Amino acid sequence: MKNERPKYELRLRNSSTNYSRSRNEANKDKNKSFSSKMTNSAIVCVLILIVVSLFKMSGNETAEGILKKLDGLISSQMDINQTVDNVVGFVTSTVSKLTGKEISVSGTPVKFTSPVMNGTLSQDFVDTVHPVFNTVVKPTGIKIATTPSAYIYSSCDGTVSNIIDNADGTKRVVVTYDKKTNVVYDGLTNVYVKKDEAVDQKQIIGIMPEGTAPVLSYEVWVDNEAQNPMSYIGAINQDEQK
Repeated sequence: MKNERPKYELRLRNSSTNYSRSRNEANKDKNKSFSSKMTNSAIVCVLILIVVSLFKMSGNETAEGILKKLDGLISSQMDINQTVDNVVGFVTSTVSKLTGKEISVSGTPVKFTSPVMNGTLSQDFVDTVHPVFNTVVKPTGIKIATTPSAYIYSSCDGTVSNIIDNADGTKRVVVTYDKKTNVVYDGLTNVYVKKDEAVDQKQIIGIMPEGTAPVLSYEVWVDNEAQNPMSYIGAINQDEQK
């Protein structure tokens, strides 16, 4: 009997240890399974978004509807799996480069209004050649020829994050739309807003110089990368926008 008691206690400890180890392994498997499901779900959503985005470029109304549904589905996963946001951003950039067109995989793309009532596109969002060094210069925005003393309007709601005095006496106004999007209005002679002031879409923020065909430099930056402003406003003149 004295020899059996230690064996019984030894078997009890082994059983407890095995039970605890089994629980840990089960929890690990459960977490792996959950993570795998979320990853697979994200991959499927992104693949569908790629296909639908290609349809969207052709103006397909059905694709627009699907995009809105997918936007809601992905948004519901953002807090659980932030990786989805990074993947979607990568896919958007990649597809845009492959197709040569600016697209948005979100069902609710940002829509800005034109900064001018009447104007003419004098320089598109294209590469240019430096007149002195003969090197290719990447675009930072577009240039809009306006009328003398034309009012300049904020293209979006936001906050004036900076006002810069240029060497030629004009001013550069930066309006922050969200944490990653900034809109720049460069070439104003007078500014009617102050730094840190909240502005509304279509609010007058300044005026162009007097003289023949003053030019507004208009830029949209997302995550410190210059975007084609025409993809956001659609048309130069406000009366042309729907």
